[in-house]
Amino acid sequence: MYSPTAPVRPALHRLLAYRLLGVRVPYQNRYWVRDDVLRPGFATRQALVLFPVIFVVYGVLIPFGVAVAMFLQYGEFEYLGPPIWWPVTVPVGMVLLETALDRLFPRLFGYRRRSMLRRHDFHPDGSPIAYPPFWIPYPPMPPR
Repeated sequence: MYSPTAPVRPALHRLLAYRLLGVRVPYQNRYWVRDDVLRPGFATRQALVLFPVIFVVYGVLIPFGVAVAMFLQYGEFEYLGPPIWWPVTVPVGMVLLETALDRLFPRLFGYRRRSMLRRHDFHPDGSPIAYPPFWIPYPPMPPR
């Protein structure tokens, strides 16, 4: 049974969609999202999701593209790409920068937190939005 005091973690496919794409989770999991967003380290968790993507781009695609371009142009391969430590330091630096900016300027960089709460029907302080009963977003159309 659903209870707002015991947040239920969403299924794996919903969790991945929530983490990677920011998709709204089902209603019974919205209190888990509220706890996730209001817990310390939300910006770090969101930034760490992009870590593998940034690592693949800087660590695989760019050096491979440079190597292929050099081979196609000169007919031989000599690695002139970024240094070997580059694929690790760039994603780590980006995660640290995003976390630091979110900590130093929460009102400026807290947009992701506020929008995630709003998407799951919560106020920025974490209290649920209470809609009036039989809430209709637009007035009814007049009869023809």
